[in-house]
Amino acid sequence: MPQPARTARHRPGCSSSSVAEGGGNHHQQGEGTYHVIACRGSLVHVSTLGRFATSYDADHSARQALEAAGFRWIDDETGAIKVTDLCVYYFGGRVPLTVDTLLFSWQD
Repeated sequence: MPQPARTARHRPGCSSSSVAEGGGNHHQQGEGTYHVIACRGSLVHVSTLGRFATSYDADHSARQALEAAGFRWIDDETGAIKVTDLCVYYFGGRVPLTVDTLLFSWQD
């Protein structure tokens, strides 16, 4: 039996017209590992590498909705954790990178 389509609940103030703007598009150049969503005047970053999200703005109004949908919110403390021995090429070098940089990176 076919399952009914799931629909996301609309959160007032969140723009559905700019939901999938990639990191490169947001910076008008380059490529990134995240999408940018405008919500209530804040920018929310959603990783393309897994169900992770964050915002660098003070307003985290989208956090509750994203966590309810199964996303893990990357706060400042978690984002600052350095990951060693991963050997990711990043701006000309291979050095330990933070969780935040790995999940939400952008390069020209």
